[in-house]
Amino acid sequence: MSKGFGKQPPSEDWTILTEGEIFTGIVKHPGTKLWQSWISLYGIEVACVTAHRNKEAADKAAQSLAAAWKEGKLATAEDVSRFIQSIETDALVQPLPPKDLKRLIQRIQDLS
Repeated sequence: MSKGFGKQPPSEDWTILTEGEIFTGIVKHPGTKLWQSWISLYGIEVACVTAHRNKEAADKAAQSLAAAWKEGKLATAEDVSRFIQSIETDALVQPLPPKDLKRLIQRIQDLS
């Protein structure tokens, strides 16, 4: 799991993460068995953004998200979307089961 720092969250209601903090990481999808990179902008929700056959490619995608955030390249939702679309992926991202999403969010909260 990686952290990145960037612009301040959109309102004071975002209290789980410190100012401008994001988390990224990878998870192996239980159904497809592909490694998926994910991003959590404020620790509330997790979005899987790429799917890869090998763990190293997924990790590289997750690290590039954190680095782009830290460098200020992801200032708007459009920037995030455009950047995610530019990352190479091996397959369509499949939603994670709710229990896996809950587990990721809990890990983020434990690290905050």
